[in-house]
Amino acid sequence: MDDRRSARLAQLATQNKMPRVGVIGAGISGLRSAQVLLQKGFHVTILEARDRIGGWVYQETLNGHSVDMGANWIHGMDKNPIGRLATEINTVLCKDEPLYVVFDTHGRLIPDDVAEQCGEFVEALLDEAEEYSNRNQADISPSRTVRDFMLEEIAKSQLSAESRVICEQMRLKFLCLQDGHSGEDAFVASTYKGIVQSLALEASEAIRLNQEVVKITTSPRTDDTEAVTVETKAGLVEAFDEVIMTCPIAEQGCIQPNYDANTCRPASFLASQWLNDPFAYGSYSSVRVAQNNAAEDFRMLRTGGGKGKLGHNLMGHGRGIWFAGEHTIDPRDIGTTTGAWTSGDRAAKHILLAYGLKPNISNQ
Repeated sequence: MDDRRSARLAQLATQNKMPRVGVIGAGISGLRSAQVLLQKGFHVTILEARDRIGGWVYQETLNGHSVDMGANWIHGMDKNPIGRLATEINTVLCKDEPLYVVFDTHGRLIPDDVAEQCGEFVEALLDEAEEYSNRNQADISPSRTVRDFMLEEIAKSQLSAESRVICEQMRLKFLCLQDGHSGEDAFVASTYKGIVQSLALEASEAIRLNQEVVKITTSPRTDDTEAVTVETKAGLVEAFDEVIMTCPIAEQGCIQPNYDANTCRPASFLASQWLNDPFAYGSYSSVRVAQNNAAEDFRMLRTGGGKGKLGHNLMGHGRGIWFAGEHTIDPRDIGTTTGAWTSGDRAAKHILLAYGLKPNISNQ
């Protein structure tokens, strides 16, 4: 417990009040943060720049069908909070191998048996690379990529263009950091809509849409005042005891088109525009070749710049700013809705602990 927060809590108790927490962003991490805090009686306001909730998760309609434009898988169902929630609300999940067709870089259809054989081979080789990274992380050069390892192992084989691009941008040294949840992967056949709506149920009255945050001001904490002031583009100014930031980290490239001009015309098409989204810029986190110490980079993102008195978050301890979002979580869950959920859960619980309060035991 933090002494100043304890004093603040006692002062508010004399007025039958609880601390006020602002959550920037109504994605999965923001909604989970709000859910945890609301369950303990905190006053929560969620400021969302878009005209909808969900962040990376939303749907469009194509030919009468609802299609996820962001997350649409749950990776590793074992002990996965998103997987548990999806099951509890009867989300339709597809855990079987999906039907697919594979083309080469020249647009030629690859026979099913060849595609399956190559897919299994590459998947097994990636598993081998992951095991190698775990065993030898301390000795692997930071400049060595997954592709380097794979090409050494299959000198006479050729990766697909897509696999080549992905592997060239991932470091072998830190592949072990991204070993995610175990268990089956599940395609969310009924879309993520129900999952987001379930997370938002308790927080519905706390959500403020179309509120783009443009300025956050912090000051040294005193016993009797809110420490953080938030201003939005619409002119809203609010003071909070704590603020949880869930803004995404922007560093993902874009996929270049590669098709023949004479390709048959599609009946319809739908493309995401995350790269041009002003509140995301196409980003979710991954380990890239430019990083020299990915483990330390992720630690800094998780802690907000240092350990602080509580061993959690320096800015959160001193000035009331806490960080959430898939990029602030343990590397095994980066880039996933599980990581977003877990980070929001963690940030909210760290705030509760700072006030000397025990979080409720809950899976959702």
